[in-house]
Amino acid sequence: RKTNNSEGPAELWSNIAGNITRLRTKEFFDATEHPAEAEIAKALDDQGPEEALARYISLSLRSMDISVEQIAEHYHEQLVNHMAAGRIAGEKSANTLSQTLYAHVHSFFLHLGATRDYLGALIAHRIG
Repeated sequence: RKTNNSEGPAELWSNIAGNITRLRTKEFFDATEHPAEAEIAKALDDQGPEEALARYISLSLRSMDISVEQIAEHYHEQLVNHMAAGRIAGEKSANTLSQTLYAHVHSFFLHLGATRDYLGALIAHRIG
């Protein structure tokens, strides 16, 4: 369920990859009336580096979005638990669930680094 109508970076990069795919496969699909499943799979799998990197960037950005959602859910759950227990005086707390938060934060930075690397590879490929 999407409540925000604006497109995020992951969707924009997905659109970029999709546009590259459409341009690359247009001639094949225009020339072939009833392609076999294997022919379609081959046509779609024959990606160039720019198309593949755009798709990787999109996937990494989407993974970052998921990590942010998980971090927000964790903090929300902790806040609700503290309020239910009457601990709202600004006390710090840590428990075994903190390890889950650390994993979500680590995941965010892992995907951020991957996005940076893919974007760098795409720029390098475009420059030549």
